[in-house]
Amino acid sequence: MPTTGIVRPVTITLAFWMLVVSAVLPLAGIPAALDWMHTYLRAAILEATAPSGRAKALTFIEQFNATSAPLVWISALVGIAVSILIALGIRAGMNWVRILLTVFAGLSLLGYLGNAAVALMVSIPGAVMFVPPVIVYVFSILSAVLYIAATVLTWLRPSNEYVAARRAAALGGGYLR
Repeated sequence: MPTTGIVRPVTITLAFWMLVVSAVLPLAGIPAALDWMHTYLRAAILEATAPSGRAKALTFIEQFNATSAPLVWISALVGIAVSILIALGIRAGMNWVRILLTVFAGLSLLGYLGNAAVALMVSIPGAVMFVPPVIVYVFSILSAVLYIAATVLTWLRPSNEYVAARRAAALGGGYLR
């Protein structure tokens, strides 16, 4: 809850909601990604073990499917919890959370650029062989754009003034630039 007299700017409110949406949006793509992963893994393992005639491959596939889905969902929920906490910190005007958000956004950008570089270096047959559903890409890209846009919004002038005012209020008005 903001301190009396400090009005939260629209940039902070927009950044908060963008962070919340970017955290929750990828949940919609998890079922499609899991289905694709299980289908692809089944086909790849059966193809790899067909010459040997081993029956253990199906057991491994079932075990993998039984353990991977809960792990994916749990890790997604932990990621959402961290993102929501960051969004709440931004909404409260905490400067250290804004810096943390910026570091996370920078690391994410490096990851996106690295993935793009790898995708460009992979041959076309290799890229076609391992293609997830389009919906997974749509949710991921939209989430990334919202995350980066929210980070930019937290560093605009109204946001800077809000964070400075919150810090000054926390220090009893003794904050000097």
